Amino acid sequence: MDYTDPRGDQMPPQTGKETETFNPVLSRYTQPYLATLVNHGTYRIQYTGDITLFNDDFLEYQLVGLTDEARLHDDFALIVDIKFLKAVNLAFYYEGRQVTQSPRRDKVTLDADAGTNYHDPVSKILSFVVKGTVSPVRIRQLDVVSVAFGVVSTFDSFFEDNFIDPNAIDAAFADMVPPTYAANYDPDNGNIVKSNTFVRNLASVLNINPARIRVVNIVPGNRRRLKELAEKDPKKWKHVYERKLDEGDDEGLGVDFQISSIDPCEDVVCVNGDCDTTGVCACSDGFTGLNCSTPVVNATMDPTSAPSTIPSLTPTSLPTLSPSMLPSSVPSVVPTSTHAPTSGTPFPTTVPLSAPTQVPVFAPTPVPTKTPSVQAVALSGFAELMSIADTLSTSAGDGSLDTGYTVSEVAVSLPDDECGVPGGDSSTCDDACGVINGDNSTCADACGVPNGDGTSCIDTSGGFYTCDHAESNGIMNERHAILIRGVNMLGLYSLSFNGETTTEMSVYSSSETILEALTALNTIGNLLITTNLTEASTGAGLAAIDIFVEFDRETGTYPYHYGKQPLIQVNSNSTLGDVTFAEASRVCEGTYRTGYSFEEQEVIVNTTVYVNSTTFKLMYNSTGEYKGAYGITDDIPVTASSYEFTTSFAAMTWYGLPADTVYELDESYYEVFVKGTASWIIRFYFSQNDDGLRTTVLGDVPLLLDSKKSPSIETDDDGGDNEDDDEDEDGDSQGEDEDGDNDNVEDYDRYIVTIRQLLKGVVPSSAMPVSATASAASSGSTAVDEAEDVEVTALGVTAVVHICGDGSRSSAEGCDDGNFNASDGCSVNCTVEAGFVCTT
Repeated sequence: MDYTDPRGDQMPPQTGKETETFNPVLSRYTQPYLATLVNHGTYRIQYTGDITLFNDDFLEYQLVGLTDEARLHDDFALIVDIKFLKAVNLAFYYEGRQVTQSPRRDKVTLDADAGTNYHDPVSKILSFVVKGTVSPVRIRQLDVVSVAFGVVSTFDSFFEDNFIDPNAIDAAFADMVPPTYAANYDPDNGNIVKSNTFVRNLASVLNINPARIRVVNIVPGNRRRLKELAEKDPKKWKHVYERKLDEGDDEGLGVDFQISSIDPCEDVVCVNGDCDTTGVCACSDGFTGLNCSTPVVNATMDPTSAPSTIPSLTPTSLPTLSPSMLPSSVPSVVPTSTHAPTSGTPFPTTVPLSAPTQVPVFAPTPVPTKTPSVQAVALSGFAELMSIADTLSTSAGDGSLDTGYTVSEVAVSLPDDECGVPGGDSSTCDDACGVINGDNSTCADACGVPNGDGTSCIDTSGGFYTCDHAESNGIMNERHAILIRGVNMLGLYSLSFNGETTTEMSVYSSSETILEALTALNTIGNLLITTNLTEASTGAGLAAIDIFVEFDRETGTYPYHYGKQPLIQVNSNSTLGDVTFAEASRVCEGTYRTGYSFEEQEVIVNTTVYVNSTTFKLMYNSTGEYKGAYGITDDIPVTASSYEFTTSFAAMTWYGLPADTVYELDESYYEVFVKGTASWIIRFYFSQNDDGLRTTVLGDVPLLLDSKKSPSIETDDDGGDNEDDDEDEDGDSQGEDEDGDNDNVEDYDRYIVTIRQLLKGVVPSSAMPVSATASAASSGSTAVDEAEDVEVTALGVTAVVHICGDGSRSSAEGCDDGNFNASDGCSVNCTVEAGFVCTT
């Protein structure tokens, strides 16, 4: 299998028979992934993260690069499997219509229509068909509330009244299910109301469509489920489990089910277009109308002239995709990547799969195609689903949770809001502009200040130097204004930056001379310099020197100076003359790339003890793809300048790297700032596709360690270093003389070296270099652990009391007319009398 990454990097083709796994790296940004696959195969797409993060738009899967002739043969098809890590309801669409889920996995075959799908309720593996047609298969992920009930019922009794997906039934009940049940399981869409007592009654309590409820697991006994919950969260569940043990009650079932959010496209049919996330048809070019069925005659056509009669929006079934239904001339699909095969290749032996991409929605003026319910008008999507969860909680507590079965335990897991908070209101991650998960850019002024007035970066004393808007990638250069004022200034001065000082310069130095002096410093990368000299009004010399410095970047010139920089300092020589004012100010604060936050760590060496020790070492314990590898720096002097620290840090020796891997921590990856005596700040500049990102988790750099105190160094039983804990004959530690002083200046662990994280590094997942299979497995394992770490809330349950004659019909009553009169259709015992039918 060939995997092509849209960033331009291509993994070597896989060899042998291992062609069934496709491992793209997920991103929050729209980007296609292309894989060349053998026709008529079944493929598992494995993501290194949780694909349920893509729940704000559609996922699309399509075979691309086929010729018109190839499409007419209708012979190109694949079956795709994807494992979803979190609970989710999947809605499928093909050619503008919703595709109902198949009842069984064996219905998903190469001969089935495009979009035919089955989502296993226990394994969470989705299987669906992709064909060589013009239209993609579209998938919308819908949030669900996951609920676990403890039900007092035998399996036989529950199974008799409910038609359950055989894959949801625990293996412990295998001998209680008819042998032909699984093979013949094929409920009609909508029959869930008639055949499932449990779902029908629950839907009535919650006042929702029963089709929104899906039973996903049935296991024996309440205690088994409670034990699992108690082990995972003892604080919430241990006392409940222990109470059940005391009661000796292990009867009943554990019934897990999911309540799905509303699908706005459920009843929408777009004849020539696709339903967007709001439930409105986005018409293809050349069509208009509520369901995109009206051709656009010309560009000046009045939309109001569309026919008043609109075809029925509810087809009885999806059309079968046969060659006769395809037009004689089908436009070739234009792939979204330049790496895709061209459409002129006749009958390719391999079929490229474009998987998955969040496509932009081209929406017409929003006109609803159906009248929403009263509840959906007030609430929609996530908020409406949370209201259903509230109703469930209330009914469990007030005794109105009438499912037709005695419910002894209820546990609920809520989906995450847009901020990742279970059941939240998406208010905890607003940026300063009020945008969810925003970057403060939508309300930033020209200086990059959220809700600013644009004046914070203007140097009023200079009067002509202001901040420009950031570059398209979000980077803004740092700019300093150096202002020197005096009377008849003549002599020399120098400039200092990050612990280094230039040679002395004349007050009449040009921009070129100043640039040459500053860039000669090891701590300076590329600069742009502008000067303005003002002659004294009387006598010789200058009255004002204005120097404007911009920290620009040039490939191969380090450091790169991203973000905020230390201020340049002015050093006046005694020959300079009468100086009244000399200092630098920050005109513009540098900004990072959009979506990036560069890691900053502070290193502090305590030199108050054993000051005769002159150096120390640091360890970099890799995480991410190179997890398990570590690097040890050269000796770093306690008095190290920024350049000396950088040099020692770059000369890092690495151990434990994967076989045949060559890696070094390039100087372009970081910048060192001198903060004070024996104190430095390291800023890591990892950007897109940098190898250095392989040692991180999405840009989060592991905390540096004192190499002598690192847990990676072999220690003896008492935790000390083997070489340092040996004692000589008199019991003193080696290295100490008679007066107890340590004369070994190389004994680094006698230092107290403190490293702390000042700013956590973050990069978009799209910036990470394409990882090897081991990295994908590691990331996938992390994603699985995170997905399984679901917050579960126990609800108090009040038993349902059935009261005949109160006018409210319960599941235990055939009728309830609010009285105890006989011969009126409802008996005194709330049973339907002969000759009558209860309709409410």
